[in-house]
Amino acid sequence: MSRYHQLAHFKDVPLVKEGERVEKGQLIGYIGNTGHSTGCHIHYGIFKKRPPSPYMYSIGKSDAFCLEWWENPEKYIKNSIPAPNDLPYNGYQWFQKVKRRWGGYYRHVGIDINSYNDCGKPIYSPVNGVVYFVTPKASWTNRQNKGWGNMLVIEEVEVEDKNKKKQFDAKLAKRLEGSLLLQVEKNGELWYVQNKKRFLLGTSMVDYKVFMNKVRNGKIKVIGIKNKDIEKIQEG
Repeated sequence: MSRYHQLAHFKDVPLVKEGERVEKGQLIGYIGNTGHSTGCHIHYGIFKKRPPSPYMYSIGKSDAFCLEWWENPEKYIKNSIPAPNDLPYNGYQWFQKVKRRWGGYYRHVGIDINSYNDCGKPIYSPVNGVVYFVTPKASWTNRQNKGWGNMLVIEEVEVEDKNKKKQFDAKLAKRLEGSLLLQVEKNGELWYVQNKKRFLLGTSMVDYKVFMNKVRNGKIKVIGIKNKDIEKIQEG
């Protein structure tokens, strides 16, 4: 289940576009005071799952509802990521009960990140991910964009550790020895298992027929296999 990292009150429209991949620490915009903001800062909240709207907030919601949808972003605030954080709790804090000017209360489902003289300071992506939402146009007044001002939401994406060695399944390779594997989650990648390793034959039925014609008895097992399983067999 993906997290969605919400950052609001940018000075201008963020520097990245919807669908763009971002890396942790990448510059994505500058701190501002747009929307319902009482001073230059970044509101940082995290959705535990894909929100029905990037503007979704906690007003009128129960504590149980809030804890179902949001999580504490404190562990992601470190070393000026996502923004200078000399005073990370100078504004509203995580899950703080806030009194509304027109009556009632709501939960502040995020942390207001503050430093000294914040306006115009850089904002960096707190995670590796893909930009899920960007405010469509710059907001200059306190009432635009539903109070968020200029906002960005990033869908967190795990990055494969290239230094991590793959764990191969020798028993699986032995069991599938001499089999023709069809990768069922892709468009017909054909692999042949020989000497406990897999060899790519091609990506079409033409390639399959050519291979089968080379086999005298034609009694090779054809097995549909998922990506995660075929990757357990070392490539030859």
